[in-house]
Amino acid sequence: RLGIAYKLMNILEEKGHERGINAFFLEVRESNDKAIKLYEKLGFKHLGKRKNFYEKPREDALIMSKIINKDNN
Repeated sequence: RLGIAYKLMNILEEKGHERGINAFFLEVRESNDKAIKLYEKLGFKHLGKRKNFYEKPREDALIMSKIINKDNN
């Protein structure tokens, strides 16, 4: 809860943007509320679901994405 994950995600996004990447995608366990809230705070949107993506325990994954407009990051 020190904001480290938030900072790391911002750095990854900046480095990707420097390399011309403007679309980011990730999967997260459906039950991982803290991570989902973080990704939403960073501007990620829900795109879909992957059924039974995880094992032990078996669980769906939420697919999230973020598209960065070069004009207004």
